[in-house]
Amino acid sequence: MKWLTPKIIFRLFTALLLLGLLLNRGFQRLVRTFLEIRNKKQQIEYLRRENDYLKSEIFRLKNDPQYQERMVRKELGYIQPGEIEYRIKEPK
Repeated sequence: MKWLTPKIIFRLFTALLLLGLLLNRGFQRLVRTFLEIRNKKQQIEYLRRENDYLKSEIFRLKNDPQYQERMVRKELGYIQPGEIEYRIKEPK
């Protein structure tokens, strides 16, 4: 039994341990849950950034008259009395 060195025994034990973990449904569920939690944390961070951006938009729309005017013109196409609107058609 010379081939059964401590190094080989360690490798066999490690392989069996990994195989046992990978085939264990509880471990699989744990890994799946961990991945779901990580995904949800990323979603939460994205939504927090979006929420901060929207709060700043609301603040600007409420408090900045120049920004209000620019957004009304851009989004609603309003022009002031006496202004002339020019529309340029894109070539086909």
